[in-house]
Amino acid sequence: MKITIAAAIGLLALSVTEAVKVNPLPAPVTIQWAKTGPVKVDNNFKIVGPNHDILNKAYSRTASLIKSERWSPATWERPAGEFPAFPTLSKRGDEEEFDAAPENSRSSKKTLKTVQYTHRGVLYDTSRNFYNLKSLYRQIDALSYAKMNVFHWHITDNQSWPVEIKKYPQMTKDAYSPREVYTQKDIAAIIKYGRERGVRVIPELDMPGHSSSGWLQVDKKAVTCADS
Repeated sequence: MKITIAAAIGLLALSVTEAVKVNPLPAPVTIQWAKTGPVKVDNNFKIVGPNHDILNKAYSRTASLIKSERWSPATWERPAGEFPAFPTLSKRGDEEEFDAAPENSRSSKKTLKTVQYTHRGVLYDTSRNFYNLKSLYRQIDALSYAKMNVFHWHITDNQSWPVEIKKYPQMTKDAYSPREVYTQKDIAAIIKYGRERGVRVIPELDMPGHSSSGWLQVDKKAVTCADS
């Protein structure tokens, strides 16, 4: 049995005689609800789409979730409410991002017209609170499920330096403990894991002047105001 991604969303094994309509978040581009209740998923169920290494892995993960997840609605949902249309932003690259004051206004001050911020993501701080790789993988999974695409990884700060630097191995003396350290292999694995799920991982390493942890192990003169 082969099925497209849009249709796969509607294949939930429900223990009712009539299909239950819910409002999935994030909302899919298109969705079609069954009318006769549960639909059996074939043992050889597949999701098909463009042939691409990253997408193929995504198809496999999603198909496995559809076959293994079980959900029973606690209550019937009310119809979705009606809301005003979301305002349309101007295209990126427009020369004029500000509108002049209205014609009937004597003021020449310009007013803000649009704001573009083009990514949806989270910042994760592992310098103040160390999280193991499993926790980071779980966070990236959550971002991909919610169509968020940026994982800003704030790895180091004054509190700890949990990053392996091969040229200066002494920097990890400022980690919380020897086992609370990310190796270069770990960091590469996190970046790859995010890429395969459409999430851009941005590792941030603080420089001396903003952060003293780690740098003091290399050269105390590099940080002149560490305790002020």
